[in-house]
Amino acid sequence: EAPSPTLLRSLDRPPGGLYGVVSFETEKKPQHRLDGTIATGGLSEEIVAEGHPYQAVWTGTLAAPETGTYRMGLLAEGEAELTLDGRVAVRVDPAGGETKSAEVALTAGPHPVTLTFRKARGSGALQWTWKPPSADGETIVPPSVLTPPPGAGVGPALSADVLGPRERPRIEPQGVFRR
Repeated sequence: EAPSPTLLRSLDRPPGGLYGVVSFETEKKPQHRLDGTIATGGLSEEIVAEGHPYQAVWTGTLAAPETGTYRMGLLAEGEAELTLDGRVAVRVDPAGGETKSAEVALTAGPHPVTLTFRKARGSGALQWTWKPPSADGETIVPPSVLTPPPGAGVGPALSADVLGPRERPRIEPQGVFRR
């Protein structure tokens, strides 16, 4: 059976999620990410922090599906701060390892969001959850309501003319496949 058309994302829309930049307190270059959700049990391992302190900052837009009071939650093993519309909505102190939540009044539509996470060492678990006004329970904020800033993430397809010719090396068969 074919999937429902409402479950498919239009190719005209950018992928959902937030744009993140991870900076290190070493010579290591910053990492740029596009994350559909903010839900990881080991960011330090994903980014190969190697025990060094780092900071990750995600930006984009949250599209609130309805007007009302939302519960926003952060589980963080480190220091974390969620801002919506330029105001701090939820903050987890540097000791981390706990879930903090707050009630936030939002109108239906787009809201600028910034999520900052700092970690000295350790696994770096981080999870952003929400409960919209008419929802029964709390869930991870889905990529369908998150949009990265313009120009972040995947761009339009490039033609072969732009990419230029590429010579492909001839691969010789090896072992038992040699004729």
